[in-house]
Amino acid sequence: MIFLRPLDRHGRAFSFVDFENVAPKCYYCSMITLKEIEKLALLSRIDLAPEEKEAFRKDMDAILGYVEQVQKVSGALDVNKKAGNLRNVLREDANPHESGIHTETLISAAPKREGNRVKVKKIL
Repeated sequence: MIFLRPLDRHGRAFSFVDFENVAPKCYYCSMITLKEIEKLALLSRIDLAPEEKEAFRKDMDAILGYVEQVQKVSGALDVNKKAGNLRNVLREDANPHESGIHTETLISAAPKREGNRVKVKKIL
């Protein structure tokens, strides 16, 4: 089974990933069992024939093997780079205005009001 990867950021041609050649570490052991495939099918609410379960298991093994390879490569990268000193930039409220000074102006602009509140349609 061959899946296409998207174009790279430079718009170069497609590259291919052959999941059939990505095998788990042990040739006879599987990363996922048929029982787990049945549970996934149940959770996904799909019916799988016995031959589909086996094919799906093989595909999942190949995908998990590929993910394992990606994890090995990404684990070798240094991802603990620091961006420098972290700090919050906040300003002081030098001249805070009096509470409620703009309330009447804002409420008078609303189409409907009820006391000191804007009246809106009921949603639920």
